[in-house]
Amino acid sequence: MRTEDNRNSRAIRNRTRRRYQLRSRLIMCFLTFILVTVFSAAFFGFRARAQENDMKNDGKQAYKYYKSITVEAGDTLWHYAQEYGDQHYYEDCNAYIQEVKNINSLQSDQITTGCHLILPYYSSL
Repeated sequence: MRTEDNRNSRAIRNRTRRRYQLRSRLIMCFLTFILVTVFSAAFFGFRARAQENDMKNDGKQAYKYYKSITVEAGDTLWHYAQEYGDQHYYEDCNAYIQEVKNINSLQSDQITTGCHLILPYYSSL
């Protein structure tokens, strides 16, 4: 009787210990994931920014930024090229349109109302 009680209590302790170990490992995995995510976000940043080396903008250092927009009725890539395609950084509107098409994986110049686009622009801020 006593050995049977010892076996039962030992089995219960082992199950409890295994549950505790599993819970501890899951918590450590979760905390590791959170820590990696936070450090990655801090290291890589949330906004892409490229610095222009030759300072074309009146001697000020210019940076390349990206803006997400929603296409509205009547908008065209030509319209965006005229608004955001700075002549200091692009040969012409077609060069800007080609970059926008490459960034957004567009096959043609046609865009539809309601779709989202990423547009590059330069600023000296």
